[in-house]
Amino acid sequence: MFVSGLPGDVREREIHNLFRFFFGYEGCILNEKAKQPVAFVCFAEREFAIIALRYLHDIRMDLNSPQKLRIEFAKSNSKTKRLSPQDLFPTDRRGPIGVNPSFCPPPPFSYPPPHFPLTGGPPFIPAPWKRPPKIPLPSHSPCSTLFIANIHPDVQERDLEKLFANTKGFRRLKMGGKEGVPICFVEFSDTYSSSVALNHFQGSVVGGNPIRIEYAKAKMGDPKYRKEDLPSPNEPQNQPQIQNQPYEISGIQQKPEKH
Repeated sequence: MFVSGLPGDVREREIHNLFRFFFGYEGCILNEKAKQPVAFVCFAEREFAIIALRYLHDIRMDLNSPQKLRIEFAKSNSKTKRLSPQDLFPTDRRGPIGVNPSFCPPPPFSYPPPHFPLTGGPPFIPAPWKRPPKIPLPSHSPCSTLFIANIHPDVQERDLEKLFANTKGFRRLKMGGKEGVPICFVEFSDTYSSSVALNHFQGSVVGGNPIRIEYAKAKMGDPKYRKEDLPSPNEPQNQPQIQNQPYEISGIQQKPEKH
C-alpha cells in the first residue's frame, strides 16, 4: 500500500509500529526524498491489507498536526526490509509506539481498548503484548467462519459467545468436541468481519488458555466434511478432502441451510 499524509519528521520505525499489529503485515519502506515523506507497506495478502487500510485511512498520526493519513493500494508490489529490534519501540512526542497516542492499533493477540469501535469490552484476559505468540499465516483461504481451538476444558459455549457476540458481523457460534477436546466454530456475515475478529482475538486468554483461531475449511451451513476430518485441536493439519455430507459436531447433525 502507498501511504501519504505523514508528519515531516516521521521515522520508518514509527510506520512499522503503526502497522505491525495487523495480521499479515510484512514490512515497510519510507521515502524521504520527496517534499513530503511517503511510505510503502506490504502485507502477505490483499485481504489483510484492506483491513489495515479501513482502520488507518484518514487518521491523524500526529496530534500537533491537522494532516491525516491517506492510504491506497500502490501500483506495484515493493520489497521491504526488516528493522532491528532496538528500532521497534521509539519513545517520542507521538507516544510509546511512535504514533498518535489517541489511536491504538488492534494487536492480533490482545483486545482493543475501550474506545475501539469493534466490541463492547468482552470479559477475557489478553495475552501479554510484550511477548506475543508466533501466529502463522492461515492454512486455509479466508472464510466467514472461524475455527477455534486450544480451548480450556472448563470454558463453556456462553463464555466464547460473550467474547464474540458484540463483534461486528457476528451471526452464531457452535461449540462441540473432538477426541474429548473442546472446539468451536464462529460464523460471521462476511469474510471481512471474520478477518477482523481473527486479527483481534488471536491468542486471547479465555479460562486460562490462549485460544488459537484460524479460518474454517468451509462456511457453517454449507455441506461439510465429517467430524473426524475436522482440524486437530492441538496441531494445524493439511486440508483434507471435503466430503459431500452435512456438517456434524459432537454427534449433532446440522442440515445445510437453504439460501
